[in-house]
Amino acid sequence: MTCATLAFAAPMPPETEKPKTLQDRALESTKYLSEKIEDVATSIDITLAGKKYTKKVNHSAINLSQLISYSEGGDTRLSTDFGVNLRLPNLEKRWQLRFASYDEEREDRDLSQRQVRTRARPREYGASFQFFQSLGKVKTTFQPRLEIRDPVEMSYVLRFESETNISKVRVVPRTDFFTDPEKGTGQFASVEFQYKLSARSDLRFYNNEEYRDFENYFTTQHGLSYDFSLSKVQAIGISAVATSNNRPTFHLQSFSFAVPFARELSRELLTFSLTPFIGFGKGEKFKGRTGISLYIEMTL
Repeated sequence: MTCATLAFAAPMPPETEKPKTLQDRALESTKYLSEKIEDVATSIDITLAGKKYTKKVNHSAINLSQLISYSEGGDTRLSTDFGVNLRLPNLEKRWQLRFASYDEEREDRDLSQRQVRTRARPREYGASFQFFQSLGKVKTTFQPRLEIRDPVEMSYVLRFESETNISKVRVVPRTDFFTDPEKGTGQFASVEFQYKLSARSDLRFYNNEEYRDFENYFTTQHGLSYDFSLSKVQAIGISAVATSNNRPTFHLQSFSFAVPFARELSRELLTFSLTPFIGFGKGEKFKGRTGISLYIEMTL
């Protein structure tokens, strides 16, 4: 009886720790880098401001992305890009500083690429300031951007944006006035309708138009998308975009249809989307051309 009691009371050997997987190590490294970036940004912020005035968390981040797109006929396109969003809560009141390897505003005006990334981004390294001001319910943004090239060039964007709810439909109108060294002055207008079908799905209807004075170029884009959340970390959707322009006369230029699938591999750190698509272009006499696009984005 005594031997049995002693044996039962004896300390059990410690359990051996399970070896960390490659994914665990990658997540730990990413989290470490993210914390270091925030520490460096906070140090810069306090140095420039003179002292710490606020306890707001610094949300500075670096975005790294990789695009791999393949189209019927052997057309493969690769694009590696980065963006830096530097937040300085002690120094800033209503502005942000950004660095990027491409013009984010110019891409944001292209609905077809926002829905399905199939083209490599043009290399346009630059830095931009964003100044924010609310005029009632209208959010106003002024953004000068310095593009690093020879010679150095400047571009400007003035944006007015708001949102309202009409019954179950959320309406988001937006107007941009911009000036660009290559395209001259221009204006962009869009209105987006968002309808929540259920807790896990929504329907969106997009309408964009853009005019560039220097080229006398006018284009419109209309799109429809349906998104369904499969879980907290993955979703699937269907989207269609039609693009028209006025060269030489106003006509339908292209039409695309896509079925994107997106998954979050690590919350707020690593995501990817895989999108089969088919495009119909005037240059190919609207003959369907299939393809697939893989887009990976990491946020540190």
